[in-house]
Amino acid sequence: MRQFHSCGKRVSLDVGMEPSKRIPKKILRLLPQVDLLFVSNDEAAILTGRSNPRESFLQFERAGTREIVMKIGKLGCLISDGGILREVPSFAVRAVDSTGAGDAFTAAFLQARMRGWSTVEAALAANAAGAAAASRVGAGTMLSDVAGLLNCCARSA
Repeated sequence: MRQFHSCGKRVSLDVGMEPSKRIPKKILRLLPQVDLLFVSNDEAAILTGRSNPRESFLQFERAGTREIVMKIGKLGCLISDGGILREVPSFAVRAVDSTGAGDAFTAAFLQARMRGWSTVEAALAANAAGAAAASRVGAGTMLSDVAGLLNCCARSA
């Protein structure tokens, strides 16, 4: 990670449930080197010992993580926007399969940030992508293109 930082690159980490259970101390030691942390509220509870997502979020900030995106399921996600903790709402869809929803969420957030979108805009795009993925059976190629994603979001509005 130091080598990436020395080249001006950013490091993101999408924690995952299994690593949260198996190597929580190692993950917590890495946080000061992580530029962008993706974590679900369940993973956060395991890592921090706190059931309240907002308390977990603040603990990750105190640990030195620069940017945190906490997935809170049907409620959307928590982000820090200009130092203010914000809950970005999800999109209501008929969920049929959650396979790939988290990956779609993370990919959309990263893509939006790489394009210069604000944290709030990236979170909205990520929530939309996660919702679209959950509204289809399967992962990967089953996910809509941008037009399909926008259509999914418009239907839920």
